[in-house]
Amino acid sequence: MSLQLNKSSETGLYDQHVFMMLADYELNRAQRYPSPVTLLHISLNLKQVKPELAEKVTEQFESILNTSLRISDIPGHYGSDFLVLMPATDENGAQAAARRLIARLKGTREFEDGNLFKFNIHIGIATHPGGRGMSVNQLLDQATNALQNARKVGPQAYKVFSE
Repeated sequence: MSLQLNKSSETGLYDQHVFMMLADYELNRAQRYPSPVTLLHISLNLKQVKPELAEKVTEQFESILNTSLRISDIPGHYGSDFLVLMPATDENGAQAAARRLIARLKGTREFEDGNLFKFNIHIGIATHPGGRGMSVNQLLDQATNALQNARKVGPQAYKVFSE
C-alpha cells in the first residue's frame, strides 16, 4: 500500500489533512535541524462577490497563490481559508511574501463576461525560529490570532503574531 499525497490537480493545493501531515513533518525537521518555519493563514473574503462568481474568484486566487510561492512552500486548504507553510523562512521573509501576494491581488479584475471584482484578503503570520517547543497546532493558533488582528486593520492587510 502506498501513501498518496493528494495535491488537487485543479487547485494545486493540498487538502487540510495532508497539509497538516506535511506541516507536522516540517516542524519536526525544524526541531531536529534548527531553522525557522513560518505559517501564513490567509482568508479570502467573498462577501462582496456575487454568489455565482465566488467559485471563479476562488479559483483565480488559488492560481495566483500557486504562482507566488517558492517550490519549497506548502500551500493547503483550511476550511474556507488557506494555509501556506514556508520552511526556512523567518518573519522578514514571510512579511515580504505577504506584501508580494497583496500587491499581486490589488486592483479591479474582470471576468470574460464583464463582471468586475476585487480580491479582499487578510493574512496572519506566525514564525517559529526552529528548535524545540512548537507544535503545528500552536503555530496555527498563532497564525489565526494574527489573522484576526489583520481583519481589524481592513482589506489587503497582514499581521504578524506577537504575544
